[in-house]
Amino acid sequence: MRPAPTQHFEFRRFATIQELFNKLKVIESLEDKMQFKNNTITITFHNDFVLTIKPFGGLYREYVNGIFSSDAEDEDIWYSIDNLVRDTYEEVYIEYKGLFKRKIKVVARKYYERKKEKFLQKPMVKIYTVTELIYQSK
Repeated sequence: MRPAPTQHFEFRRFATIQELFNKLKVIESLEDKMQFKNNTITITFHNDFVLTIKPFGGLYREYVNGIFSSDAEDEDIWYSIDNLVRDTYEEVYIEYKGLFKRKIKVVARKYYERKKEKFLQKPMVKIYTVTELIYQSK
């Protein structure tokens, strides 16, 4: 189920990634965090959380710290970014070394609190939210 829409409903439709970038500027808290370069939007929430958005065959591909996160359509990418900014879902991002490459797992904060010890035991793990780094193994 989707959260209630923000007051920026008219900004959720766009034809290009450049148009998305321009429309994201209405979100005041993103103004100094966004960059547009080489047809890519980069939003730096903090040093340990960088969201990159690239067009991909009619969709938008999201990467968190360079790790593929998801594909989204135009309206969904808007919701995704809006929810990140508002921290609607209170998500925790767990970045860890998989068998062949780095992976990312997104979990609800309540779930993370229940399973915290399990996540902290993973080798080469970094745990963060939109606002802060929670833990990074050495």
